[in-house]
Amino acid sequence: MFFSIICLSIIIALIGHSWITQLFMHNKSYIDEKRLTPYASISLLAAAISCCFLLAYIRCTTIAEVIHFIIPSIFLLFTCISDLMGNIIFTRMMIPFAILAIPFMFTSALPSWDYLLAAATGGASFLIFAMLSHGGIGGGDVRLVAVLGLWLGSSRLLYACISGILLGGVAALILLLVTRSRHTAFPYGPFIAIPAIIALLP
Repeated sequence: MFFSIICLSIIIALIGHSWITQLFMHNKSYIDEKRLTPYASISLLAAAISCCFLLAYIRCTTIAEVIHFIIPSIFLLFTCISDLMGNIIFTRMMIPFAILAIPFMFTSALPSWDYLLAAATGGASFLIFAMLSHGGIGGGDVRLVAVLGLWLGSSRLLYACISGILLGGVAALILLLVTRSRHTAFPYGPFIAIPAIIALLP
């Protein structure tokens, strides 16, 4: 069982890393700073995906719950890696992430308008935060929150966003104290993604 989870996680991590690498190659504005080596990114992805599979095994009781948890969690982990590698959350990654939410959104116990409202208000709120932060929060973070609204609905998105803002704020403060620089690039995506993965658990 656990061996199968590890093998499947490594395969997904390899596919994810290959996809992210291709997206970086097509992004001319990206500056390669070598933040994560391929080995480090694949290892981190595989370990995180394995944890998600174990959480699904522990918490989910139906195949539908497993799928609803695993699919967005994998996408969220991909965005974490791309943000850690180059401070980028790709629109090309967000589009399939949003499309895959549609069947789950219309078969959920919550009304579909709740998910649409969460996407609209969450995206708009983070757009305001992005303008006020002067680059602290980027457009990729705004798109990520909007898409997460389609997966989480209003109440769980609110939890994920508040938790992400608090975690990211603490991390940014620590980074500021360590580097003494206000211009150090800061990947905010993982601090939104991790609470979102927790919120996805049934």
